[in-house]
Amino acid sequence: MRTRWPVLLVGSVSLGLATAALARTPVDSICPGALLVVQPGDISLRDKPQDRFLFIFYGPGREIERVAKGDRLKVERTSIVKTAFGDQKWAFVEHVGSSSRGWVFVGSPGDADSCCVEAVSAPPRPCP
Repeated sequence: MRTRWPVLLVGSVSLGLATAALARTPVDSICPGALLVVQPGDISLRDKPQDRFLFIFYGPGREIERVAKGDRLKVERTSIVKTAFGDQKWAFVEHVGSSSRGWVFVGSPGDADSCCVEAVSAPPRPCP
């Protein structure tokens, strides 16, 4: 029974360090021209951003493909979608190394870090 505690403690400490090591990208810094890498897991490339249907329900567009962790995306344009639960920022991207283009959710405006992507390079000019 004594050997289980050290293993559990080491596992929880290493998990905390791995999570803290991820770089943070503010959602407001994701602009056209930026190069992003998918983090921390796979995300969906969609044919349109979230949209309202049946007056009160919201749903994202149809999934075009799954983009794997570590894949690169080039931002072509962004859009703020207003929902009943707050604003959402979506980016229309080109999947680098593929001919696929589509929309990905990057987070809520003002958030200190994006939920799903990390910036590799900044856009050539500041965000408007």
